[in-house]
Amino acid sequence: MKKLFKNIGAVALAVTLIFNIFAFVGCGHTHTPEAAVRENEVEATCTKGGSYDEVVYCSECKEEISRMQEFTEKKGHTAGEPVRENEKSASCSEGGSYDEIVKCKDCEAEISRKTVTVEKNAHIPRAAVRENEVEATCTKAGSYDEVVYCDVCEEEIGRESKTAEKAAHTYAETYSSDASGHWRKCTVCDDRKDFAEHTAGAEATETSAQKCTVCDYVIQAPIGHVHATSLTHVPAVEAGCTAGGNKAYYTCDCGKWFEDSAAKNEIADKESVKTKPVGHSYEDGWTNDENYHWHKAICEHTTLISGKKMHIWDGGVVEGTTKTYTCTVCKASKTETVETEEFVGAKYLVKHEEGESVTYRFEAECTNIGGKEGPGWSGTSKTMMVAASGASNGCVMSFLYKKGMSVNFVVVSDRDVDDATLVLRVGAEYIDMLIDPSRYKVRVDPVDELDLIPVSDGGAWGAWDKDFLNYYTGSNFKGYYIDSWDCGEIHIDASNSKRVTGIADFTITTSLRLKRGVNSISFITDNDIVLGGTLEAIAPVIDAIKITTSANLGLYEPRDNGFGARNAEIERS
Repeated sequence: MKKLFKNIGAVALAVTLIFNIFAFVGCGHTHTPEAAVRENEVEATCTKGGSYDEVVYCSECKEEISRMQEFTEKKGHTAGEPVRENEKSASCSEGGSYDEIVKCKDCEAEISRKTVTVEKNAHIPRAAVRENEVEATCTKAGSYDEVVYCDVCEEEIGRESKTAEKAAHTYAETYSSDASGHWRKCTVCDDRKDFAEHTAGAEATETSAQKCTVCDYVIQAPIGHVHATSLTHVPAVEAGCTAGGNKAYYTCDCGKWFEDSAAKNEIADKESVKTKPVGHSYEDGWTNDENYHWHKAICEHTTLISGKKMHIWDGGVVEGTTKTYTCTVCKASKTETVETEEFVGAKYLVKHEEGESVTYRFEAECTNIGGKEGPGWSGTSKTMMVAASGASNGCVMSFLYKKGMSVNFVVVSDRDVDDATLVLRVGAEYIDMLIDPSRYKVRVDPVDELDLIPVSDGGAWGAWDKDFLNYYTGSNFKGYYIDSWDCGEIHIDASNSKRVTGIADFTITTSLRLKRGVNSISFITDNDIVLGGTLEAIAPVIDAIKITTSANLGLYEPRDNGFGARNAEIERS
C-alpha cells in the first residue's frame, strides 16, 4: 500500500513540475525544485498509522512546486510488566494457580496470557501423639505408634513403631521362703531380690520349733520325744550254719528301734535285723574215689559232703593200646588197655609218628560211588569221573547237579578228636558258582558196621539220592551238620567254560569232630536251582578233602574207579 502511495505521489509530483515548469510564465522564470521536505506530520501509534505532506519548493522563488501526502504504518505494542489475574492460593492439600498477563504499555491491549500452576504447600506438623499403645511390664517390653498429623489438614504425615522398655519389678512386702533361704518375690513374675539364708532363732525343743528370725520360716519342727537319750544297744550276733543271728541295733524306751546311736535311722521292719543261717559251706573243687565225686564241707561240720554222684565217663580217648576215660563233671580219669585193631576199618589206617600233626588228603575218585552216574549235560550218559587240570590226582568227581546227590568220604580214625581241620578242594564247570551252607550241606556221621552195606540192603554205602538224605534221621542221626563255614561262602569262577576251572582249597572248619572208628563226611547237594538240560542244581566238582589232625586216619575200602584205589595220603611241605 505504501509503495502504491509513493508511486501515485511521484506521478503527481511530475505532473505538478510539468505544470509549474509550463507555468513559469506566471512568475516570469522556470522553477528549480529543492529537496522535498515534510510538513503536517502526524506520528504513528500502536493503534493507528501516521501521515505527512511531502512538499517541494522552488530554490529561487521559494514557491511551492508540489505537495503529496504520505502515510506510515502502525507501531508494534510495547510490552509492560507481567501482572497476575484469577489467582488461586495453594494449600497443603491442593496446589494453586494464576493467569500471567502482559499488556501494551501504550494502549493497554493484552499481548499474552498463560496459566501458571503452583505446587501444594508443605504440611505443618503438629506435636507427635501415641497410638496403639501396649503397656510394658517387668517381663515384657511395651510398644506404641508415634504419629504426626498436619496442623492444617490433619492428614497423617508420619508413623513410627516404638518400643518401650520393660517396667521395673514390683516386689512384695512380705518374704517368700523355702529350706534354702528367704527372698522378696515380684508380684508379677517370679523374679527375686534380697535373697538370704535363714537366720536361725532359738533351737527347737520338744514342743517349740526353731524359726528364722527374719521370715518366720520353720527351720526345725518341735523335736518331740528324744530317742537318742533313751537308747539301749543290742550287739550283733553272727549267724551259724543252722542258727540265725542278728545285726547290731538300738532300742528306745518308746519301743522304736534304730540303726545308729543318734537315732536318725529308724528300723521300721524289726524282722530286717535278723540274719538267716548261712548254711554249710563246701569246697568248690571235687573230691572223688573210683566211682563217685563230691564236695567236702569246709565249715565246722567237716563230716558233711555235698553233691555226691557217680562219675559220668566220656567216650574215652585211645592212644596206642591205652584208652583213657574222663569224668565230664569232676575230670577224674580211668584207663583200660585196648587192642588197636578192635574197631571196624582199623586195617585201613595210614599211620604217622605219635604226637605229630599231619594233613591227610582223600581223593574223591577213590570213594564208593555205588556204580551210579549223576545227571549229565542235555541228558547224555556221563561217568562220575572227569579229568581236570589242577586236580591233585588228575581227576575230579562231577555231575552232582541234582538235589540229594552226595559224595561220601568214609574215614577211619584211631581215636576221638574234636579239633581237626577240614578242607574241601573243589572247582567249577559250566557256570560261575556261589556256594554256601544253605545250598550245600556238609554233614559228619559216626558209621556203625551195619551201615557199611549198600543202600539197597538198608545201609548207606554208595547212596547218592534222597534216600541218603533220609537215612541218618530220627533216632539214627547221631552226627551233626557244619552249618557255619570258616571260609564263608565259596565263589568259583568257571569263566563260562565247560572245562573244569578254579580248583582251590576252602577251609570248612577247624573244629572237625571224629569218633574212633568209621565216620562218614558227606557233601550233599541240597538245592533245586535248574540251570538247563538235566542240570537241576548248583554243585561244585570235588577233587579231594584234606584233614589235619594228630590222629591216625585212613579211607575205608579205597575204590578203583579207573584212577587207582588210593588210600589217604599224608601231605608234608
